[in-house]
Amino acid sequence: MERQAIKRVVSVGSHQVNDSGRHRALVCVKCGDYDLTQKQLEESERSAALVVFCDALAVDGGALKYARKALGLTQTELAKQLGVKGETVSRWETGTLVIARKIQLAMAGLLAASDPNHTKRLEAAPISRTG
Repeated sequence: MERQAIKRVVSVGSHQVNDSGRHRALVCVKCGDYDLTQKQLEESERSAALVVFCDALAVDGGALKYARKALGLTQTELAKQLGVKGETVSRWETGTLVIARKIQLAMAGLLAASDPNHTKRLEAAPISRTG
């Protein structure tokens, strides 16, 4: 075992995020297995969700559910923070209702607020989508 930067791809809904090199962990030199601390895993999940919510032109319900869980929120708690009904969050997550860009950016704001180091990515996110 030796400590090194790990290579990891995280699935956020239908999006794939390369999270390689952000964390260092003990890695087995024979098989490549590694262990992340709970804190590293939580940071990785929030960071991957933030990348998607800032950079993607649109997000799906799977990405919203992933981000909500990465924030440790229930549908009701997220609904309250976004100023909508719990049923609305459920409809977004199941794909019954399309997620508006303003909700996507509000989610990015919640994710960025969970780690002050991420505010630069949020500031660079396009406000409206084109095409």
